[in-house]
Amino acid sequence: MFFLGANAAAQVCALIRYTALARLLGPEQLGLAATLILTASFFGAFTDSGSDRFLIQNPLGDTPEAQNMVQLVQVGRGALVAAALLLFAIPVARLFGNPRLAPAMMALSLSPFIYGFLHFDMKRVQRNDDFRTEALGLLAGECFGLVVTLIAAFLTRNFSAALYGLIARSAVVVLVSHLRAHRPYALAWSRQIFSPLLRFAVPLMVNGLLLYFGQQGDRIMVGRQVGIAELGHYSATILLIYYPSSMLLTYLHTMFMPPMARAQGDPRQFNAVADLLGGRTLLLALGMSAGFAIVTPTAIVVLFGAKYAEAAPAIALIGVLQTCRFMILWPNTMALALGRSRNVLISNIIRIIALPASVVDMAIIGGLDGIVIGFVCGEVIALTAALAMLNGEIGNRLLRNLDRVSILLAGSATIIAWAFALERPVAWMIAALAAVTSFVGWWILARERETIDDLLSQARRLIHALRRRKEPLALGISSPFAGSSDHGAGDELH
Repeated sequence: MFFLGANAAAQVCALIRYTALARLLGPEQLGLAATLILTASFFGAFTDSGSDRFLIQNPLGDTPEAQNMVQLVQVGRGALVAAALLLFAIPVARLFGNPRLAPAMMALSLSPFIYGFLHFDMKRVQRNDDFRTEALGLLAGECFGLVVTLIAAFLTRNFSAALYGLIARSAVVVLVSHLRAHRPYALAWSRQIFSPLLRFAVPLMVNGLLLYFGQQGDRIMVGRQVGIAELGHYSATILLIYYPSSMLLTYLHTMFMPPMARAQGDPRQFNAVADLLGGRTLLLALGMSAGFAIVTPTAIVVLFGAKYAEAAPAIALIGVLQTCRFMILWPNTMALALGRSRNVLISNIIRIIALPASVVDMAIIGGLDGIVIGFVCGEVIALTAALAMLNGEIGNRLLRNLDRVSILLAGSATIIAWAFALERPVAWMIAALAAVTSFVGWWILARERETIDDLLSQARRLIHALRRRKEPLALGISSPFAGSSDHGAGDELH
């Protein structure tokens, strides 16, 4: 409950921060801030070794040797990213044709350098389903970062206000991780840990670079091909769905990773947990996409002003892109729980197909819509390939669960069709779409009956627990985990 609440509060803080920057700075300055963060994210993604997940997934992850080794790697990563930002500040500023980016990027190097000293006890304790320290760090960091960003924005009225908040957030998260740690902070090399960590980390480091282009390539394409001001418009739109999807992605990955790792030796148990994750991911993806298409045309104007307004079909397309990205959470969490980080790498190699596809689509369709459609194609192909690979490795039927991809496509197409139809309503088209929507809704209910029953069961238990105030509030995953933990029968994730 605390971890979920902290994630929700963090996304609210992020939305407030972005709304304030959009109102105070305008599209061009907002585009520059997005460019600054995109560049920092590139170096962070390229150096992401997945060490925090190694502490959860690997049997040696609970040892002091593993933790000290991972902390040593983290310090090196922070120093490397900081050095890269200093070194490439001027070339990147020239690439985007704005010399003001260079000094801001140099100052931003403080954020990854500070974050390099994170105490990984907050990750290690998640092996036993303890998420309190990470939740507290997230909540404190986002709140403090928001206050610093708002003060800087009022004082500077400049895109550089974003970097002050990022530096403050890193400092607070690191401070909380040390104050709440059970073990003393130490850095040490371990030959025993190095080999398994290297096997786990190398695919993820290459994967980080590919993931960056897969997830941020659309913004790069918009900034380079359409312009910095349009990047500000696009970023304002997509972040309205990025924040809730990011919150849910983090929550689901964190909650499902430990029980999946514990069940990796039992295919039946593992499949049961994976099916729950798949069903929840699909229902959330379609729900977010539909809600985004309905609410965002008005929300953009209310939050950011009329100058950020976008057409309803473009908004629906952007929502579908982000929810397709959200779906990859499902196979990637399964792969990492099994220690198969190369599967994540392969799926992200496939996602890179979105880059040439977006160029082709932009030439054919033109503008923003062409870029987005290209990236949607890459996401769907990568999701299908990732599921098929895992099915083969686990011993499932090759096509198992691929019907969920079909439902995702059908639901997404229906949402986009409604956005087009409601711009210029025609009676026969509305009637046809209503019939299609009814069919897709029936298909979803029939396929996800078990997932829906499980969620309803959890809701009833939650209500009962709130009334009695004696039972634990089990919002995590239900029956497949009973007895799977080392802490006793009936343990559940909270």
